[in-house]
Amino acid sequence: VYPRLEINELQKNKDQFNLFILALQAWQDESQDRHTSSSYYGVSKIHGVPFGPFNGDPEDLDNTNQHGYCTHNSILFPTWHRVYLAMYEQQLLARAFLIANKFTGDKKTAMLTAATQLRIPYWDWAAVPANGNSLPDISTYTKVNVTSPDFGPISIDNPLYSFKFKHAKTDSTYGIFNDWNSTLRYPNNNLPGASTRDKNLNAAFTVLDDQHGLQDQVYHLLTKCKDYGMFATGDAVFSNEGYRSSLEVIHNTVHMRSGGDAWKDASGNWVVGGHMTYLPLASYDPLFWLHHANVDRIFALWQAMNPTLTFNASQKAVDNTYTIKINDPIDNTTNLTPFLKGDGQYWQPKDVADYKATFSYTYPEFLTGLTPIQQINALYSSSRGPVVTERSLGSYAPAGKAAAPSAIDNAKLAANGSEYQYSADIQTPRFALQSSYTVYIFLGEPASEDPSTWSFDDNQVGPFGVLAGVPGSNMVMEEVIISGSIPLTRKLQRKLESGELKSMAPTDVNPYLKANLKWKISWLGSCVDPTTLKGFIVSVAASTATLPADDTEAPVYSPSHIIVDVTAGVAGGLN
Repeated sequence: VYPRLEINELQKNKDQFNLFILALQAWQDESQDRHTSSSYYGVSKIHGVPFGPFNGDPEDLDNTNQHGYCTHNSILFPTWHRVYLAMYEQQLLARAFLIANKFTGDKKTAMLTAATQLRIPYWDWAAVPANGNSLPDISTYTKVNVTSPDFGPISIDNPLYSFKFKHAKTDSTYGIFNDWNSTLRYPNNNLPGASTRDKNLNAAFTVLDDQHGLQDQVYHLLTKCKDYGMFATGDAVFSNEGYRSSLEVIHNTVHMRSGGDAWKDASGNWVVGGHMTYLPLASYDPLFWLHHANVDRIFALWQAMNPTLTFNASQKAVDNTYTIKINDPIDNTTNLTPFLKGDGQYWQPKDVADYKATFSYTYPEFLTGLTPIQQINALYSSSRGPVVTERSLGSYAPAGKAAAPSAIDNAKLAANGSEYQYSADIQTPRFALQSSYTVYIFLGEPASEDPSTWSFDDNQVGPFGVLAGVPGSNMVMEEVIISGSIPLTRKLQRKLESGELKSMAPTDVNPYLKANLKWKISWLGSCVDPTTLKGFIVSVAASTATLPADDTEAPVYSPSHIIVDVTAGVAGGLN
């Protein structure tokens, strides 16, 4: 059992990183025939397009299964993607061993050791690194230097920057994407020669409010959410006034930020987002796998915090996959198609809880001797000081002795000494617009009506990405309401410090939010009237958190309640 390392940390292990890049590049260069199952293309298409059977599953002769195998709006979301990642890792490591064996002498020995210890890396997008940009630098370079067993030191096309389509492309019905020869992020136009707008991509992951928002969402998910169904899926059926977010909806926002919102060019024509922005296409982007490795890591941390709660949920399917139909019963014995075990039976959720024993990987947090909550406090708490850890995380590394909570002005505290907490809770129909869109939360009006500026607006608190289909694809999806939360506490505390608020008490915060809380919906470069989305609601939840005395404890949260007056009577607010 070896750890999956954070991508910046993997780069420090020169042999492992060299082998990882060589294996990924070789794998991506394999056949893109739609019937090839083990190539990068073949594994990626499981998630979405081109729709079709895998591993001997029955062919869809009626052409009615216009869906990939991926499970979303489902309690299967964490477990299905865990097995998907394990398959990806298995195929990548097979190439790594082939390449390692091509070296000679001592170098071959070193590379075989590297292949044995190599696991796929993760990208911790919830961390706030010292340089202010959480996007891995290596994913933004078009070229990368490696040492090849055949050619020695050479520069190659970076397989983490994009995946290049050959004649097969995605074999989809999406005209714009069929015209592109590689995966793109924040594309500059819809033409065949489009390219990634690297500056826009980098800028999206340097917005400090957004980074703090992801950090707070992950911290709350790991310390506040005590129900597996609520943790696993964005389906609003599992949410309540106490907690609206989930692993899936947080993951959706990272998808949207990675691919970019659709936008309008100078001529007023809308330009699509990149591959990561759309469910059927996302898995072709190499960033997808770094992202999902971190999703699985957060799942592992939640399991460690809640060892008796994993998989204690069931539901009826709310939308289709290639093999699951609406209203099919789902629980911990549902087949995670198309993934087969060695005995020829499908994997099921109950099989994958012990990922260490089953798939032979772990994460650095479980190798330090610290408890899960100590690790979570060190990485994601906004109120705790850093703790000592033997793990090296480069610019992400906590360092120093555990510090007591910083002195908080009494104006931030309730009478019992606990800290006031506020969030903007969102419920919205996922597929109502037939493609992905983003809800932005503001404290004050944005400076511009141009949606492409909203991510960087000073008044923006955070985006809520709604991951859906591709514009113009006409995918038929059953409607489902999803829910999530944008934490407001940090931004409100800054308003207190600037003098705009007298205190964090509801008597001061409620009227301030009623006057200043705004929301905007961006879709295809336009602003959408929230009243046109059936089921769209923004509300504000309030609670308090008793902060831990030291890093060995989690906060104790009071029950949340909805502050009705804040959004009542406003378009898209409570009715």
